[in-house]
Amino acid sequence: MKFIASLDNLAKGITISTIVIFIFTIAFPYFLQEPSAMGMEAIIIPIFLFIIFFVLFLLRTISYSITDQEVIIHRLWKDVKISRTAIQNVELLDKDFSKNVLRTFGVGGFWGYWGRFSDASIGNMTWYVTRRDKMVLLKILDNKKVILSPDEVEIFVEKLK
Repeated sequence: MKFIASLDNLAKGITISTIVIFIFTIAFPYFLQEPSAMGMEAIIIPIFLFIIFFVLFLLRTISYSITDQEVIIHRLWKDVKISRTAIQNVELLDKDFSKNVLRTFGVGGFWGYWGRFSDASIGNMTWYVTRRDKMVLLKILDNKKVILSPDEVEIFVEKLK
């Protein structure tokens, strides 16, 4: 069964704002001086920003699927697969859970929230989240924790149990 992963309003706002900032950063030098008078930075900066944008776009969470064998986190580049036999526990998290979470290495709003995060009560975890108000914790073997955010969290948890 496939589950949609839509962005929450904050992620939409951060994504749109970041795209506008990228465009402004690329276009601004052209308003200050003649294009022929600009140096290599007029080429390097747009290429660097495009690479960042493209890589983050490819790694964003699109949706989730549950099969008989695994939970699949769909991304444009390289889906993440978690064996159902490795899942020890599934918990529905409350809406306020993300308020005390610290991002240790990842993305905090641009195309969602994903990467490594930490919390005092849960510890280190990996997020593949698009909205912070509907989150599910998967406790996996070897003390790994994965957070997902399907739009229909109750049905998702029910299908996994």
